[in-house]
Amino acid sequence: MAHKKSLEGLDKTLRDFRGNDQPMGGALILCQMQPNIQAVVDKVFPNLTINYKNSDWLYERAFLAPKNDDVNKLNDQIQLKLPGEEINY
Repeated sequence: MAHKKSLEGLDKTLRDFRGNDQPMGGALILCQMQPNIQAVVDKVFPNLTINYKNSDWLYERAFLAPKNDDVNKLNDQIQLKLPGEEINY
């Protein structure tokens, strides 16, 4: 369980960063112990195959995760949904 001051700090930071006075800056906050990764990607990035080139749409979405492993899993799922061939540089 998160300390109350941690959540208050996150709320204030998101409000400031997003320029939005709604709770958590209007960001969608998902809290689950073992989330279904695909469900999280679909919730945060609905219609990804249509909107992935729209920078304004992408700007409004982000993941906040405690570990890089979690972020990598989410990024992998997002990349699988994008059209085109994979290119390694």
